[in-house]
Amino acid sequence: MPDAGKTAARAGARVQASPIYRGAVTGGLWAYGLVHLLLAWLTFQLVQTPGASASNEATLTALAALPLGRVLMIAIAVGLGALVVWQVLEAVLGYPWLSGAKRVVRRVASGFRAAVYLSLAIGAGQLVSGSAPAGGTATAQKTSAGVLALPFGRVLLGVVAVAIAIGAIDQVQRGARRTFVKYDMEATPPRWAVRLGTIGWIAKGAVLLVVSGLFWFTALSNDAAKSGSMDLALRTLRAQPFGGWLLALVSAGFACFGVFCFVWSRHARQDVSSRS
Repeated sequence: MPDAGKTAARAGARVQASPIYRGAVTGGLWAYGLVHLLLAWLTFQLVQTPGASASNEATLTALAALPLGRVLMIAIAVGLGALVVWQVLEAVLGYPWLSGAKRVVRRVASGFRAAVYLSLAIGAGQLVSGSAPAGGTATAQKTSAGVLALPFGRVLLGVVAVAIAIGAIDQVQRGARRTFVKYDMEATPPRWAVRLGTIGWIAKGAVLLVVSGLFWFTALSNDAAKSGSMDLALRTLRAQPFGGWLLALVSAGFACFGVFCFVWSRHARQDVSSRS
């Protein structure tokens, strides 16, 4: 097994040393930044138009409607696919200088990000093929209904809620403690970019905490209609006192993260075994 681990590490290092792969990751982070900038605009529109839609799926659909949208979707799908490979390698082989719970947390976080990138890549691929990506909230409610029909379904949904909450807390602390500079970047970016990353990670984590709460309500009420994804989470925030201001802050956070992704693309840590 140790030899197999070393072989896998060497294979991963060769992949990440490839200029083509590194270029694809750079392009993927640019695509991720572009998605967040448009998501920021759609979120801001919710402040004035509660019936509008703001989600990853809505963002991809809006990008696909642009001139050369199909070409853009192909580029986004390829770039995000590279990000999936990047984070899968980190989830399996990354952070060897850490030990115990710290390594587990970092690798689980990478696995969570790989899942996010994969869902976006699939959505872009669906738009390339001419079909609309499945709505996040509709998918969440359909999945929740299926889980609730299982033995101990409410317990299973509670576990899902906890898992989402862990991912959300990781994002908030990633921003608040600025650990993204240490773990995600090869070189220290400009201070202004670090500030943007801080705001962006906290905003993303805060919205994900609301998503976790929706799954908690679903588990407690045994009502699949209460679950949802980012779109429903943002609508939930909009319905709160000072909801318009909350959405404006979230929109600003998404915009900050989008710009940060452009800087991140130049400094992204793409190794699987090196500390620096």
